[in-house]
Amino acid sequence: MKKFFTLITFLAIGMMAMAQSTMVVTKTDGTQIKIKVAEIQDVTFPEINPLNVNISYYTKYWLHPEQWMQLEAIATEDGAEVYADIQWQSTDEKVATVNPEGVVTGVGDGKCDICAVVDGERLASIEVNVVTEPQLDLQVTNIGNRSCDCSITPKNNNIRYYHNMRIQSGDYSVEHFDEYGSEEQNMLHFTYSWYDFCADLYGMTRNEYMNYPGILTTGKNNDNSDKYYSDGLTPGETYAFYAFGLDEEGNLSTPVEVKKFTTTKPTWHEELTFECKIDEINEAGAKFTITPSDRTLPYFVCTQRESYVSYFVDNDKIDAMATELANNFKPSQYPEAYCVGACQRSTDDFLASVRKNNDYYVIVFGYNDGQISPVQLFKLPFTELNK
Repeated sequence: MKKFFTLITFLAIGMMAMAQSTMVVTKTDGTQIKIKVAEIQDVTFPEINPLNVNISYYTKYWLHPEQWMQLEAIATEDGAEVYADIQWQSTDEKVATVNPEGVVTGVGDGKCDICAVVDGERLASIEVNVVTEPQLDLQVTNIGNRSCDCSITPKNNNIRYYHNMRIQSGDYSVEHFDEYGSEEQNMLHFTYSWYDFCADLYGMTRNEYMNYPGILTTGKNNDNSDKYYSDGLTPGETYAFYAFGLDEEGNLSTPVEVKKFTTTKPTWHEELTFECKIDEINEAGAKFTITPSDRTLPYFVCTQRESYVSYFVDNDKIDAMATELANNFKPSQYPEAYCVGACQRSTDDFLASVRKNNDYYVIVFGYNDGQISPVQLFKLPFTELNK
C-alpha cells in the first residue's frame, strides 16, 4: 500500500480515474509505468492553498512630499493568519519610499507601487500617487471667538470630496486615536473609523454609506463653522479643517489637506462682579435682579437645579459649566440669558417648572462671545419655604 501511494503522487492534482482503465505515468527520471486507475477510484487530492497577502485599507493612496503613512500586510493560508517574512519595496523611490516596517513617505511628484514581497515574489501592492500642488484649496477666514468662515476650492470640479472640522483637544479629538501616519493620515483614519461604524449599523460598506447625499461634495464649497459645530466653537481652542477626495470605488483620490486655526479669546475681566437680589420667591418660582459692577459689560445669566451645579463644582469644572450653558442657551432661543446693565429675570425664563424640595442657583458670568469673567453663584432657597 505504501508503494501504491508513492506512484499516485505523479498524477495531476485533483485527477480522478475511470474504473478498470490504465494510465501511463512518466516518472521524474524519464521512465514510464502503467498503473490501473481502478486502484485509485474515488480518490481526490485537495488543491494547494498558496500564501495570500493583503495590505490593509488601500488599493490607491495619495500623499504630498514628506507626508507619511503606515501600511500593514497580513499573510493568510486557508483563511487563517500565518507568519510570513514580508519585505516592502517601492517601484520608484523618487516618488515614494518605504522602510522595512511599512512606513511610506512621499518624495516627489509621480506614481509608483508599494509592494509586499515574500521570497522574492510580489504578493500584494498598492498604488501611491504623490503630488506637490494641493488638489483641494482650504481657506479659513473671519476667525472669531466662537465662529469662522471656511471655503474649499477643488483643483477641478470633478473631484468628489469629504470635509469636516475637528477640535484638537478633548475626548473626541484625533489625538486620542492610534497613529496611522502623519497628522493628515490620522484625520483620514479617524473619518474611516467613524463611517465604518455607521455603515456597520445598516449592514453597508463604508463606500455605500458615504455615497449617501450630503456626505460628499463637488465644486467650490463655502461654509461657516455652524455647519460643523452648531453650538459654536470654543474660544482659544485649536481646530483642524480638513478634506480629501474619494473616487467612485471609495479609494482616496487626493492627498488629505489640513488647515489649522485657533479661535480668539475675549478680553478677560477678573474685576467684573455681580449682585443678586431676590425680589420674589414661592413654590412656583422666583424673580431676581442682577446688577453688575460694570454696567457696560455684557453678561450671561440663567437658573439651574442645585444637583446640576454641584456636579461641576465638585469636579472643579465650573468654567466647563459656563461653556455648556452658553452652548445650550443660544441667544436666538433664550435672549433673556444675555444682559447688559441691571436686569430682572425669573426662573420661568429658563425652566419649564420648579421641582418641589429642590434648591436652585442663579448662575452669572461676563460673556462677550465667550466667557469674560469668573462664574458667580447665588442660591435660591426653595427648600426653606417648606420649613
